[in-house]
Amino acid sequence: MKPEQDNEAPCPLGLPLTARCLHCRYLLRGLVKPVCPECGRRFDPEDSLTYYNESINLWRRIWGAPPPKWHQYLICGIALVVLLDISSPGNLAFLWPCGLVLILGISVVDYGLRCTFRSKDTPNPDAASQLPTKRKNAWLVTPICLVIMLGIVLFPWPFWLRFQISKHAFEQKVKEVVDQGPMPSLELDVWLGSMHVESVYELAPGVVFFRTGSCDLFDSCGVVFLRNGTTINTNSLEILSPLGGNWHEAVMPFN
Repeated sequence: MKPEQDNEAPCPLGLPLTARCLHCRYLLRGLVKPVCPECGRRFDPEDSLTYYNESINLWRRIWGAPPPKWHQYLICGIALVVLLDISSPGNLAFLWPCGLVLILGISVVDYGLRCTFRSKDTPNPDAASQLPTKRKNAWLVTPICLVIMLGIVLFPWPFWLRFQISKHAFEQKVKEVVDQGPMPSLELDVWLGSMHVESVYELAPGVVFFRTGSCDLFDSCGVVFLRNGTTINTNSLEILSPLGGNWHEAVMPFN
């Protein structure tokens, strides 16, 4: 005797009666697969953020959803401005701390609220696998930009990287300045590699300061070349982070 075949129809998904597709608003009631038959969008029956349901509180839907495009564009735009600003010291020096504060504020308020609502509304640990790739990647933009900004606080790597690209041009200009003999300053207003230099100061034999802008109303920011074994008066130049070899980031106080 042959075993009886199971002719029962598959059980429908346990969706609310008012559940609709997020993309095309197709009524999902009675489906047996977590895929919209109208547009093909996947959803997770245990994750109410992957389908539309009028019975769910509006605020929970808004704040529990992945960060929207305006959030991603704003975070990336602020990060880009900060990277460009800190890569050239002396040009709008107030931008990078303001940008860092903005990103921290957005991360704590907007992104933090979204993570809180999301964690409360996702009982299924595998629900994220049902989301489209773009929706999942939207959660990564803010943490990545935040890590980049905090890395700048520890070390100004954008300026270091930009200087390495321009280092050969700076070394050529140092040779020209040394060959011309002692001089108090030389107005340039030129681009050396990828960096704009306003003027050059030979502070002492083997000490050449390239001014890239103003740190504040008085002091000058830039890079300095220090020949090996050269000593310098700390009152005339403040050495900051090293840039490799004989080069350093520096500030020349107003005298």
